[in-house]
Amino acid sequence: MASDRSEKLNRDLDRMLVQAIERDLLVRIGWGREGDEKPKNGEIGALSLLPDESRSLLLGNLGEGAGLMNRGGTATVQGSVASMAGGWMSSGRLVVEKDAGSRAGFKMTGGSIVIHGSSDDNAGARMSGGTLLIRGDSGSNAGSGMSGGTVIIIGSSGDNPGIGMTGGQIVICGDCGSIPRGVVSGRDSENMPKDALDLMSSLGIEIPDGSLVLNAGDSLVADNHPSVSRGGSFSGIGVVGSGSGRIDSCVDVQTGIHVRGSREESHELVLERPWIPILDDSSGIGPCIVRGVPESGDLL
Repeated sequence: MASDRSEKLNRDLDRMLVQAIERDLLVRIGWGREGDEKPKNGEIGALSLLPDESRSLLLGNLGEGAGLMNRGGTATVQGSVASMAGGWMSSGRLVVEKDAGSRAGFKMTGGSIVIHGSSDDNAGARMSGGTLLIRGDSGSNAGSGMSGGTVIIIGSSGDNPGIGMTGGQIVICGDCGSIPRGVVSGRDSENMPKDALDLMSSLGIEIPDGSLVLNAGDSLVADNHPSVSRGGSFSGIGVVGSGSGRIDSCVDVQTGIHVRGSREESHELVLERPWIPILDDSSGIGPCIVRGVPESGDLL
């Protein structure tokens, strides 16, 4: 099982790191004694809590939580990582040579993460320091809720980069989806933090002129939590969906649905709600199924 392999890997790594730091050696994981490749596959929490001055190189594709809470070590993954890679990092460096899952660099406070491939949604969410560099594309909500640090996306970004951000900076060199309220966009990348510039220089990367730079605006969007109350007869209890995970409070929830026919010449129907009312005639409330006098966007 992945959990058993994960425990064994972490125990072996702890033992090897003590000796490697004393001798200033690189810890290699994923190779046999004869140099034959034995890549890891799906281990959880690998390369976490790395101490200062440690150096690790791992071959394979890791599961969730790779490089969590790095405390100064340098780790390179010759493969991909799943979600939460580099979360809560305070110092050191994590390098991923392929793709990363969602929430890479979650709540990191320092150090640097370099993803040579692309990343999924919410990269750099809630980070307050450090540098997250994505050389490929990023999913939606990059830098959501961040209060400091720098997110650099060499490729393109999905929708809502920087949603809910109160500080820090996001640089997008490629295309960008819709920019949310409360985020100020510009084209001046000259005021990047020194740590981010040093990281880019060490990798031989230059920010193209005209790259999009996002910062928090002066009028921040308030995060209002709903009031919770319970009546004596339990009438105040609400029902919520049991989805794949908790939605970040700063992420805008979209309920609209885009419907298009199978033929190329068919028009797209945008539903503001995930249902279609059936009425005698249109009442101006949006797309409906009507029995007569249809308006634009209605179905007859």
